[in-house]
Amino acid sequence: MEETLGDLRRAYGESLRHLDDLRSLGGANIAPIAGQIQYHLASMLDVAQSATPLPTELPQLFKIFQNQITNTFYEQFKPGDGVRTLTHFLNPQAGFRVWEKFLAHESRIYALVKAFIPTKVSLSLEADGYVIGFEPSENDSIGEARKLAYRFTQELWQENALLTYTVSERNSRPWIEMTVRFAGFSAKDLSLIVGDLAFDPLFVNYMVSKDELAKIGEHHIVSIADNAVVTLHREIPEQDSCEKTFIHLPFLFRPLSLIISGRGMLQAKHAKYSRVELFDLFR
Repeated sequence: MEETLGDLRRAYGESLRHLDDLRSLGGANIAPIAGQIQYHLASMLDVAQSATPLPTELPQLFKIFQNQITNTFYEQFKPGDGVRTLTHFLNPQAGFRVWEKFLAHESRIYALVKAFIPTKVSLSLEADGYVIGFEPSENDSIGEARKLAYRFTQELWQENALLTYTVSERNSRPWIEMTVRFAGFSAKDLSLIVGDLAFDPLFVNYMVSKDELAKIGEHHIVSIADNAVVTLHREIPEQDSCEKTFIHLPFLFRPLSLIISGRGMLQAKHAKYSRVELFDLFR
């Protein structure tokens, strides 16, 4: 096992060198993708180095969690309610805290999904949170979904967690995925370093380029100076010549973007950087 971990660490180091080469070649536009790849590589290394997975360490507890989540999932979305397809994946590498958090949240996340009157639903528990995807019907209740999403997003923010969404197309039908990620669950030895500030590595998943941010349209934009002073804008402010890091948080109905002074990169945690909790800045 030790030899395998050594191989993984060497492969991780080699991957980081390749990512640095990509950053040098691609500049600012490649930085968001490179950061997200590094986050997922670090998360995989975390899993490999962590304690025994829950199914092996506590098989009886895992079975209780698995049965409760599966049974509730299929009870919530019944064929008589218009749901045609249900799928689920419970990653055995998901830690105890992810299972615990999901069980605490399941009634609210299911209520939010049901407001869209879905015809297909999928659920996946991951190492740093969970993902629930669905195909909305044409008779969904957007007004009710908006209220539920806003309340749930606020509750999760208090727990240092993010509820974001993406919209894509499957079989010529819209497909919505809502993702809940928790700070501190993955890449725990890293920080997103921007200038002299350090943020939770979770936020690297939401880095975008300036061009991508400009295409999003009107929404709330917050700039964060190198001294952590926050300013709210309605549009992208005029940029000076200093390098910036752009983060877009696609909250359901109320997206938020952050512009932070400095170039953002995942680095090992270090005391010389001032740790800034973005969750605390907006409470």
